[in-house]
This record gives sequence, C-alpha cells and structure tokens, in this order.
Amino acid sequence: MKLVNFIFNFLGILFANLGFQLSIVYGDESRPPISARIVSIFEKIPLNASSADVLNAKAPIGSTSEVTKLFAARNSFASFSLLLTATLAPVENLSVRLSGLSASNGEVIFNKDSSSKDYFDFRGKPIELFFVRYLEIKGLSKLSYEADYDERHVPLKFRRPFSGEGVGRGLWSDRPHANKLYPDILIPLEVQPLFNVKRTETQSIIADIFVAKETAPGVYKGKIEILQNVKTIESLPIEVLAFELRDTSPASAMLYIETADISARYLGEKYLQSQGQQSSLNQVVDNHFKLAHRHGISLFDKNEGFGSTLKDTKPRSEWLPRLTGSLFTPENGYEGPAEGVGNEVFSIGTYGNWPGKDNPEILKKYASEWQSWISKNALKTDFYFYLADESLDWAQQEAWAASV
Repeated sequence: MKLVNFIFNFLGILFANLGFQLSIVYGDESRPPISARIVSIFEKIPLNASSADVLNAKAPIGSTSEVTKLFAARNSFASFSLLLTATLAPVENLSVRLSGLSASNGEVIFNKDSSSKDYFDFRGKPIELFFVRYLEIKGLSKLSYEADYDERHVPLKFRRPFSGEGVGRGLWSDRPHANKLYPDILIPLEVQPLFNVKRTETQSIIADIFVAKETAPGVYKGKIEILQNVKTIESLPIEVLAFELRDTSPASAMLYIETADISARYLGEKYLQSQGQQSSLNQVVDNHFKLAHRHGISLFDKNEGFGSTLKDTKPRSEWLPRLTGSLFTPENGYEGPAEGVGNEVFSIGTYGNWPGKDNPEILKKYASEWQSWISKNALKTDFYFYLADESLDWAQQEAWAASV
C-alpha cells in the first residue's frame, strides 16, 4: 500500500474557517498516479493552462500533510473545486465521495439518507457534489457584440484583430477562443457517479457545503474520498465561527429568466397552449427559483404565461408561493439560506411590457391597481416598475414616471 500526501494552498470564502486535508491511497503500486488539488471557486486558472499550470507544481511531497483554511459563515455555503489530473496515464472508473463532517463536540454536517431522486429536493442534503462538463463556445451575443461593435469592449479572448477605434476585421474563426471548450455545466455527481480522466487532462469536481444557522461553532473534520474501482485512493476537514449571515442582502442580486425559452427547452413549445402545459412549466421554473434562492439570487420574469394579458395588475398565481416564501420551505423540498423568506424583488412591466405608453390615464390606472394589490397583500418584496430598457429618451421616461 502506497500513501501519497499532498499539501494544498486554498483561498477560502469569507467568514468561516474550513480546513481541508487530502491524501491519496493506492491499492497497489501498479495503479497510474492521479494528482489532486483543491482550489477556491474564485481562484483564477488560465483557460489555456497546461496540466502543470493547473497543478501549479504541487507534486506529491512525501509523508507530510497540512491542513489549509476555507472560510464560510453559518447560514452560508463553503465551496471548492477538486481538480483531478491523470499525470502519466489514463485513469478509469474514478468516483468521488465527500463524507459527513464531525466536530469534537459531537456536532455533525452530513447528508441524511434519502430515497428521493429529485435533484431539486434539498432536504437533508447540505453536501452536494457536481461533475463539471465543458461547453463549446460557438458564437457571441448578437445583442451585445454585433459585427460592427467596438472590439475593445469584447472579452479579451474573443476579440478579433482591430484598428483605430476598435474597428474589427476577420471572421468568427479569427477570435482566439472561437469554439473552445469552457467549464460551464455542473451536473449532480449522482448522474455521473463514475468517470475517466485522460492522460494529462484535468477533471473538476465542485463541492458545495451548506453550513446551517443552527450549526455549532467548532472545527469539523471529515474526508473527501477519491475512489477507483471502489477502492479508496483518499482523505478531508472544517471550522465554523460563532456568527451567521443574514437571510436577506442589503443589495439584492437579481437575475432575469425567460420562461418562454425555458418552456421551449423543457416542453418543446415556446408559447403554451393549455393550463396543463403551464402547470408543468411552473414546476420547472419553481426549481430554478429554489436553486437561485439557495444561493442568494432573486429571479424575476415578465409575469406572463397561459391566459395572461398585458393589462394584468397582480402577480400570476404561480408567483404567490415565491413571494410569500412558502415555496422555500421543507414542505416544498427546500432547505438552505433564507428558508421561508420570499423572493426579494418583483418586476412590473419587465423590459417595458406594460400598457398606456401613449395614454397617461391608462398608465396611471395600471400603476394604481398594482399599488392597490401590493398594499393589500403587505409583502416584504421590493416591487419596481420597469419603465424602459436601455432607453436614451430621458424626457419620455420622466413623463412616464410622473404618470406613475
């Protein structure tokens, strides 16, 4: 049995102290070596990095090991990436397992046994592992980067050669990272429990550890196991400080989702034809809301769907559990930050989709009815009127605002 230990320099996430120790055990001397490194999800690794760059020259260093530090608070996540590189030969049938973590005071952080195959049921699952897949970049946003757009504003690795005031020349193939593969897709490791790593290539496994509000302060230790053919190649630890993060943020992080595009992707139709289709879509969109809510992001959309009209002056029925917070409760498969807290924002007339642009009275009536609904329901959500999107007609916007 050969024991190889690694030291990792790990930049942590704010406010809690999580220590990680990783060692690898080989079942016999003939197995091809696999190098491992833990990095912060915020650590920058060049996209054109070689395997040596990714490993940052952190080769096996004998029989010593050190504990590094990771930071998180109660009511927040600790996240890291485990990079596995096949140094000399391909390595097949690998799997990764993150065991529960325990403190000297008897407290634990671990996943409870669950028969649920719903990957959006977060109950009893404070530890999640994700297999990272790559996405081929086949083009740039036409909205932001048309052919005549100033190349100096285009992301560096996608800039064409240019002259003067950013006047570009050439084709898509002249952009350095055209059709390159970017690590972008995270799938639950349960979907891909076994994987192979080709010689000199690196596979990333992302880990999310939720530190609940009730977690007692202390050092939590455990191990992350790298297994091959069910034999442990392996080892891991954490510290939790005596304070927690609040459920809501002073500055809400908002993200728009296009439900028509989601419908086209999951249901095969962009525009729904029945209430049954709408109910199916609501389940999919609610899962998006739970995932975003779990990570401090408030989603918003156009408040539209089957049967809705431009003149509607209240949130659609599927929005109510999101606003009251009942969607984000264990009864609906949610566990995590801001449990029972409603979505922090709601957009009225998103991207300028509201009636009465040419009639101040219609606009005033529309805004008044929305205000009446908001006052009656007394929600803690921030409602805002999306007058216009990227408009330079300041006078018109001032006139609309005056009507509202």
